Amino acid sequence: MIYHYARLVTITIAISTLTSLASAQQAEINGANTVMPWAYVLNDPAPENAYVPAPNEVVTVPGSA
Repeated sequence: MIYHYARLVTITIAISTLTSLASAQQAEINGANTVMPWAYVLNDPAPENAYVPAPNEVVTVPGSA
């Protein structure tokens, strides 16, 4: 009789563990900002007519030497 109770408890624990793991993996992920917005800040895409410097051009911050 004790064997049956031990088996029932073991099966119950296994089912609850598997259920919690499955529900944890089903979180909706719509991008990095959904997960941790403070850690993965996404920049807005640059407009198509944005200035892109040439690869060999030296770029400086305005007001610097």
